[in-house]
Amino acid sequence: MSNIITLSLTKEDKEFLLNNSGLSPTSMLRSKINEVRESRSDLKKQLNLCQNNSLKLNSIIREQGSEIEELKKKLKNEN
Repeated sequence: MSNIITLSLTKEDKEFLLNNSGLSPTSMLRSKINEVRESRSDLKKQLNLCQNNSLKLNSIIREQGSEIEELKKKLKNEN
């Protein structure tokens, strides 16, 4: 499976590419594609961290829920 990236350029982006004498439009697009890839990679890392934190929090919530249920049972038995 291949990944296809479609870029939409604003009028300003197109003008910048045409007027920038230092880099060709192709080089500019390659640069933008690399920026997008790096950004996507960073977002994937952040998502992974969020998912791990979510799993940890869910585990803590389950543990505390169990402790609360045990305390409720003890209180019932004492009364």
